[in-house]
Amino acid sequence: MFTIELTRHTSAVFRWALVKPEHSRLQEKLRRFSSLEDFLEVQEGFVTGADSVFIRKAHVIPKNEKEIYVPYLSDREMERFNVPRKALRYVFHPFIGDKKLTEKGLRESFRETWEYLKENRATLKKRSSVVAGSVAWWCPHRPMPVLKMLRPKLVSPHLVLIPRFSFDEMGKYAVSHSPWLVPKEETMGEELLRYFLAVLNSTVAYWQIVQTSHKYSRGYAMLEKKTLRSLAVPNSKDVEPAVMKKILNLVEKRLGDPNLKQVEAQLDELVSQLYGLSAEDRRQIGLEKMQ
Repeated sequence: MFTIELTRHTSAVFRWALVKPEHSRLQEKLRRFSSLEDFLEVQEGFVTGADSVFIRKAHVIPKNEKEIYVPYLSDREMERFNVPRKALRYVFHPFIGDKKLTEKGLRESFRETWEYLKENRATLKKRSSVVAGSVAWWCPHRPMPVLKMLRPKLVSPHLVLIPRFSFDEMGKYAVSHSPWLVPKEETMGEELLRYFLAVLNSTVAYWQIVQTSHKYSRGYAMLEKKTLRSLAVPNSKDVEPAVMKKILNLVEKRLGDPNLKQVEAQLDELVSQLYGLSAEDRRQIGLEKMQ
């Protein structure tokens, strides 16, 4: 037996889905919680229109021109909880501070990069944004979002097989297309990000993602803004101080040592308790199998 359910994804978009009765009951329970968008802004990474040109390996970046490059984190490099300590690739970012470079400024002050771009001019000029006249041939399609994302944030691959939310504590990396999340209120800060790092890497959060996301071969699910925004999450203000302290301490341990896999199981259990999952709920999402 299945229940036909109408799911709202945005203010104007609805999707019909067949839902197993036991899943429907769990989804009804989860609707009592807040949505992730109440606490975090969900954004998407930059778009260059020509990643193969604008994203370059670290060792080929001119040493005296690193000012116009930003460390880049690819989906494949994103792990659970941690981001890499060292960037393997950088993305060309034609800004000095928050001021965009002109073609003349780039040509005169960053000659090696200018010559490299000229070598790839034929490829860059084929981009639709360049053909339409909205972007200069040497400039990435949408460079501004890079500036906004250079802050402490959570990141995740666009396609996931298991939860892989990472904490970019230093605000070091830029991401392409993939989602990144920051607190809606500046005063809420990094503690809130650490809390949601535990929640989003949990089994119950991933179960929700799987139920509402587009599916791909080999079990991959696509993470989209609308999916993440509507994710049901426990309000951090409703968490007892002692429990919150335990969660944050465990997150800190896991960030300090990626080999502490047992910490992930402890966090998963604490998060399931925040959701008030019954034994049947836990079986439905596969949490029992993980113990």
